[in-house]
Amino acid sequence: MFKALIIFTLLIYISLDNHAQTYVFKFRAVKGKLWGYADINGKTIIEPQYPFCNDFADNGIALVFFVKYEYGDFIRLNGEYIKPEPEEFSLNNIMGRAVQGYAEGFVAVKNNNKWGYLNSQGKIAIPFKYDEASYFNNGYAIVKSGKSFLVLDTTGTETKINIDEIKLCRPFIEGRAPIFLKTDKFGFINTKGNIVIEPEFAGVGYFYSGIAWARALNNNIGFIDTTGKWVIEPLFDIAMDFDTESGMAQVRKDGKWVFVNKTGQIFDFDMSERIIGYSEGLARGIKEGLTGFYNNEGKWIIQPKYENARDFKNGYAAVEFEGKWGFIDKKGNWIIQPTYSALGDVVIVK
Repeated sequence: MFKALIIFTLLIYISLDNHAQTYVFKFRAVKGKLWGYADINGKTIIEPQYPFCNDFADNGIALVFFVKYEYGDFIRLNGEYIKPEPEEFSLNNIMGRAVQGYAEGFVAVKNNNKWGYLNSQGKIAIPFKYDEASYFNNGYAIVKSGKSFLVLDTTGTETKINIDEIKLCRPFIEGRAPIFLKTDKFGFINTKGNIVIEPEFAGVGYFYSGIAWARALNNNIGFIDTTGKWVIEPLFDIAMDFDTESGMAQVRKDGKWVFVNKTGQIFDFDMSERIIGYSEGLARGIKEGLTGFYNNEGKWIIQPKYENARDFKNGYAAVEFEGKWGFIDKKGNWIIQPTYSALGDVVIVK
């Protein structure tokens, strides 16, 4: 019985530990040139020592640089460095995207001119044999070997994309990956490598909450669903991705920036000197040179009083006040007082 009690206690501990979350951000101190990391209570976790660094990934590993954005080191929240295999690798130009580090417990790195993946222990999880490689999203990545594009899962299983004349394949989001053919048309494939939306568009974005922008062959932009059907007719010059919380997307029509909701209703709130898109339900607005945040009804939720601000991420936004940066929540309350010269976003480490 004593043994069973110990096992039960351990299971509770493991369960609690698996659900523990830490909110972390990178920072640069006032008058400082180096970056460090702190938690949402403002407690320094890793002292400033890096000329460049990335936000932590959700597996508790960050990519830090002492020289430039090409060769880097991996570090854990406790300051421990991970010694990866191989020791020499490159991370620049991951399928045309900026260096980002880990995603879903894997990181694409380049060694001897070939791409592969390391796991959270820094060990080789998927061999170095690809000419291009994307990050993982919901368990799938896009890789290129020779002239062939393949869908790759986290076990290393490959599925060849058997589509003629394919020129480019972008990473997956919501189980759909944009493809670009030599006919200069875009469509989408699923994680099995099959076409699910025919290549009949002049350009496409990514799916968020089942909707993606798409450019018709007449060069106008609208929005399609996961079957490729227009849910908002192509009426716009430029369009951005939908924000899942507000249900709004930033678009330009007849040379003017406005918003559109998922039913196609257009909103021109005419309250901001510059239109900036929504993130996590709130849009940044500028009034008399100062920045605040308003909702999808065009009401100021946080009055414009900051010199600068970034979008909300994980419930917090970095804002600049009187020349220093801090964090606010969605009610405008200070969570981290403005005491830094620069901040990254707040990320959740599980």
